[in-house]
Amino acid sequence: MTKAKNSQGKPAKRRWIIYAGIGFLFGVFDFFYQELMQGLTTATFIRDILIFGIWLVPAVPIILSEAWSSNSRWKAVLACMFTWIAAVVSYYLYMGVALAFFSLATRPELHVSNSAAPEFWLNWQSVFIYDVLGGMLEWAPLAVVGGFIVGWVVSTVYLAWKKRRGEKGLKRLV
Repeated sequence: MTKAKNSQGKPAKRRWIIYAGIGFLFGVFDFFYQELMQGLTTATFIRDILIFGIWLVPAVPIILSEAWSSNSRWKAVLACMFTWIAAVVSYYLYMGVALAFFSLATRPELHVSNSAAPEFWLNWQSVFIYDVLGGMLEWAPLAVVGGFIVGWVVSTVYLAWKKRRGEKGLKRLV
């Protein structure tokens, strides 16, 4: 059995590891970005576009890369969904790490330096179940549905453009 390869003959597995890495890095970045956006005093509509539009930054290049490499709309859709789910997971995992080790002003009782407090582990149990896991379960379906829609639209437009031009489409930068 041969491994799936892209148009340059490189194994496809490496691309998916890169997509996961980009998703995890973006999730941590988004943790800080969302805090910045909450302090923004602009119209709600504009703030919402900035809050949700940032998710297109990692998605569009990944969709184009996968559509170019595999020439498959479905693989491009899956790549977007996979990247966004990785971002959601890393966002909430980083939130847990930040609460435990960086002493956020909003929840100082969760810092590890307070581990001797009698309610420490009960607080962490609640935070882990409702905030960390609950946040993942709340936003993962949106990552799947949104990733599907964005992946489908972008890959459809790109592959139609590529077919119409009768060539390889966009030139690969890397």
